[in-house]
Amino acid sequence: MLSKSLESKFTPRAKEEAKKLLAEMNITELNDDNLYEVEVELDTRVNGLVTMDESEHQPIDHELLEIYDTLTDIILEHEEEIDFLNRLFLE
Repeated sequence: MLSKSLESKFTPRAKEEAKKLLAEMNITELNDDNLYEVEVELDTRVNGLVTMDESEHQPIDHELLEIYDTLTDIILEHEEEIDFLNRLFLE
């Protein structure tokens, strides 16, 4: 179960972005082996958005940035609960 703060941040768009990310990574089910890969990909995407803002002076989607942070927080908080993460992100 998500904490109240994460629950309020896990919006329909966040769920959509989670599904989209996993589809792009060809992940149909999270497991101990690929969960780290998802964390790395989220970190890469956050860094890419921040870099785009800082060096290219292009506007970034701040909502998307917050979503990636939220997804990372959820994974870190529930990394031992793979079944929960699968239900949350993939159903």
